[in-house]
Amino acid sequence: MRHGVRELALSRGAATKTIKGSDCAGIAPTPDMWYTEILLIENAPDSFAEEVINYCVVNLMKKIIKACMLQEVQPPEELLEPLELQGFIEGISSAYGNATR
Repeated sequence: MRHGVRELALSRGAATKTIKGSDCAGIAPTPDMWYTEILLIENAPDSFAEEVINYCVVNLMKKIIKACMLQEVQPPEELLEPLELQGFIEGISSAYGNATR
């Protein structure tokens, strides 16, 4: 996801930089660097925060669905409203949560 966010930021004229720090200490479930790497984004347009949230949620869902090999599940192309997103995720969990492949 970091590479995609970096690419998105650069395409919007922002500057990105990986920095070291412990801002995720106690939040991230593992101390491994890959999980806690901090990406600084500077000079992003005001609309970037909403755009990056939309990008991350949609693309993370796509990656998870692909990794779970759920070819029959079509992830949304755009971020759903919170209750719609919850329903989508609960539907997948209900349909495949106890399935063995």
